[in-house]
This record gives sequence, structure tokens and C-alpha cells, in this order.
Amino acid sequence: MHTIFYNYLLGTKKLGTIVTEKSPSQLIAEGVIPAGAAYLVRPEKTADMTEEEQIKYMEIEYAHFDDYDNPTDIIVDYPSIMFSLIGELRGRRNQVLEKLDKLQQRALVKRKDDLIDEMEEDKQKLRDCLNIDVTKYKCLNDFRYYVPDLLYIDYEVKFSERLNA
Repeated sequence: MHTIFYNYLLGTKKLGTIVTEKSPSQLIAEGVIPAGAAYLVRPEKTADMTEEEQIKYMEIEYAHFDDYDNPTDIIVDYPSIMFSLIGELRGRRNQVLEKLDKLQQRALVKRKDDLIDEMEEDKQKLRDCLNIDVTKYKCLNDFRYYVPDLLYIDYEVKFSERLNA
């Protein structure tokens, strides 16, 4: 078995994959791969491959050929992956901000100015944590150091004792 990466929509950079024992010429004859499409035959994905190689199989929507006339490699668009990840994280961030807003309103009613200020600082950190330059992400290893821990703090627990005192 092998994996064939191919340009499934001619005139675009969009890639598709198929794991098969058939040759590209057989798949073209069957109409699976469009006639005239660029393609590249690679081994089937295995756990022995490096993570950098495996991501080419897993994130195909963010991949393209190095050359559409004579492809020799698959290039992963890491900035696009990061941009997509940030889009997904915005929903989580907005939920956390909403929770902090409610806690801050309770602190306001109880006139706990020190908590209000601390919560405002946390809210600003949350707003800023997703404001990053996605062009800095050029390889898989760059993602290892981007973990917005702020999105997973339980602010109810963090502030409840002082808020209820």
C-alpha cells in the first residue's frame, strides 16, 4: 500500500490523498484522479515517520506541492494551521471572558475593588493571549510552545474564596 497525494481540483493548490495499491495511471483511467493533475506517490503513513512527515498526511487541507509541474515534496502551511487554531480557541476564550465578566459584576456589587482590578488584568491577558503573529509558525516544533494556559484556569475557583469573604 502507498499514499498518493494529488491535486484534486485543477487550477487550485488543493490536495487530496488516497491510500491504495493501484498506480496513479490506473486511478486516472478510473477517474479517481483528474487527468492532468499533479500527483506524488509516498509510502503509507506509519508511526515510525517523524512528526514533521506525519503532519503532511494529517493536515492535508493545509498542504500543497512544492512544484505543481513536477512535485517532489508536500509543503505544510503552518501559519494557516495556527490561524485556524486561533479561530477555534476564540470561542473558548470568549466563554472564559463571559465568566470573568459575571464574577467581576459580583465583585462590583460587593465593592471589592482589589478583585475588580485583578479580574480586569486577567481579562486583558485573555484578550491578548490570542493576538499573535501567525507568520512566526514555520514548523511543527513551533506549536509546542504555544499553549494558552489562561484559557483553562477556573476563575470561579481562583476568586470564589475572596469574593465570598
